[in-house]
Amino acid sequence: MDILSVLGQAVKIPLNLLQPLLRLSLIPAIALIPVLFLLGLILIPILVILSLPVQFILLGVHLIPIFLLPFPIL
Repeated sequence: MDILSVLGQAVKIPLNLLQPLLRLSLIPAIALIPVLFLLGLILIPILVILSLPVQFILLGVHLIPIFLLPFPIL
């Protein structure tokens, strides 16, 4: 037996054990895709709106040194 067939046998055994689990969990996973998509459509704009003040604060903090660059000595 060469190395590839040994590796193939080693991989095949766990896959055979996992196959019933994958078959059972595939249907709920497929059913969750539209639910997660709709949640994303609702939650992403809310998170973007909530993060806008933080972005403006961070932008302001980063803009202060840019405005002070022409005046290094105060």
